[in-house]
Amino acid sequence: MAPIKDIDESALKEEARKKLTDYMSEHHQRKTPERYAVLDAVYSFDGLFDADQLYQRLEGQFRVSRASIYTTLDLLARIGLVVRNQMPSKVYYERNIPGQVHFYKACTECGKLERFSNDSMGRLLKEMSVKRFHPSMYSLTVSGLCSKCLSNINRRKKRLDKKKSSKPKADAVAKSGVKEQGKTPIKEKINK
Repeated sequence: MAPIKDIDESALKEEARKKLTDYMSEHHQRKTPERYAVLDAVYSFDGLFDADQLYQRLEGQFRVSRASIYTTLDLLARIGLVVRNQMPSKVYYERNIPGQVHFYKACTECGKLERFSNDSMGRLLKEMSVKRFHPSMYSLTVSGLCSKCLSNINRRKKRLDKKKSSKPKADAVAKSGVKEQGKTPIKEKINK
């Protein structure tokens, strides 16, 4: 992942806190310390994380339930402060930095989600106009197989192919009644 250039972390965090406060005031929601603790923890991650990792990060610093974490993450995603990535077996989150394009590689075998950068595609997405719509975030997920899973699948396939190709030879030898490495065929044992 390419480093994010010229980002003032404290200003970004303060802007996120203001946006959360404004949203909760507008929608008559309680401004709880738990919500702000979750927001601060989210903005302490530099990349992708899941709810369990967020819970572990908060566990030693602030008492917050898993339910509060999930509801706050949903709230932050709705406001646009968090990018939510739904995979078949897991949900990943990432803080949303205004103007940043999010690209992900998602392995369909192991479920691993990894961020990558592509400057030319990022520029293209930002320049793309969408009629009657003002985009606030860009995210693109490319699904496929990671190199580790692809290697494992190819290895399994080779083993299966090897077993299939050696099985007909063993069947042919057994049917012909020919001795195989010093073994006496059953017919000869019976006749003796």
